[in-house]
Amino acid sequence: MCIAVRNTIYYNFRKTRLPIGRIINIELTNRCNQQCFFCPVNNKKVLRPITRTKSDMDIKDFERIVKNYRKYCHMVNLSHHGETFLHPKFKEAILILKKYGVDYSLTTNGSLLGKYIHVLKEYPPKLILFSLYTVNPDKFRKLTATGDLEIVLKNIQALLNLKAEGKIATRIVIRVIDMYGFEKDVEDVKKYFKGKDVEFDIGTLNSWAGRVDISKYGKLSSHIVPFKYCFQPWINCIIGSDTGIYICNNHEDEPIDYLNDGKKIEEIWNNKKYQEIRSNILNGNFMKNKICQNCDYYSLESLGNKPTPFFFLTKNFLFKVMYLLGLLKNNPDVLIKMFNYERNEKIHSKK
Repeated sequence: MCIAVRNTIYYNFRKTRLPIGRIINIELTNRCNQQCFFCPVNNKKVLRPITRTKSDMDIKDFERIVKNYRKYCHMVNLSHHGETFLHPKFKEAILILKKYGVDYSLTTNGSLLGKYIHVLKEYPPKLILFSLYTVNPDKFRKLTATGDLEIVLKNIQALLNLKAEGKIATRIVIRVIDMYGFEKDVEDVKKYFKGKDVEFDIGTLNSWAGRVDISKYGKLSSHIVPFKYCFQPWINCIIGSDTGIYICNNHEDEPIDYLNDGKKIEEIWNNKKYQEIRSNILNGNFMKNKICQNCDYYSLESLGNKPTPFFFLTKNFLFKVMYLLGLLKNNPDVLIKMFNYERNEKIHSKK
């Protein structure tokens, strides 16, 4: 039985103590070499910048984590809120994954890929996702503050060449965001890569749990709901560059606990803090969780109904099946309507 199904059953039977889910990210670094205006990692002008100290995971800690917890890793992503290729021992990290037979994926802005493409050739990722929001050089520089579009496109093409030569079988995904001022860029990016062996992930902005005022950048300015049932604390966890255990992509600054001083993930996964977070969600009180209070992330992987032993008869279960079969897109607006959430949304007109 897959982990997601098993732990979904635990959720629906209102269990706060449960077997460990998946480690979906092991973050090599939370440093980034760009300053995108809608990202709180390096941009200090947002509502609430990320305050976690910038760090690179010690390569010894990385090997210890991979060695001890590889059974919980399924195509683990080496990114979280940093640019993975900035880690000074990136090559060693990839060789460690190869040594223990752990499949991995990467999320990157693509700017440093060229330096390590030979490493990826030696042990290729199963998937690499490029955050690329425009193919207009001037708009790209304005958005990222430091990015060079020509270098990024050259690096992506080098990876595509490797794939065309049969030297790697990596899925290559281009992520773009439909936001104010970039509506045409979505189509321009798709047109640029037309006929090339890539997939597209067309996303919408979320506020990073209230860190960013996205009313400046997109119509989904605020879709916080007074209640939200979420599977994340049952299914996934993230290990940060500081060896902290984080629940989800929006969880930052202060982890549940740290994988150091002899502490193991098994004890952290079911500690008091983790169980309190789960209990509040089960009881429809997710707003009592500080890390959940401003969450506006909607995904079929996380969104759920009120727990019930008859979950297999709910719309949520049906939607998940449809999504897995490719019959349903992971669109926030559609999901909110499907789950009949009454949201507090302020629609801002384009300026």
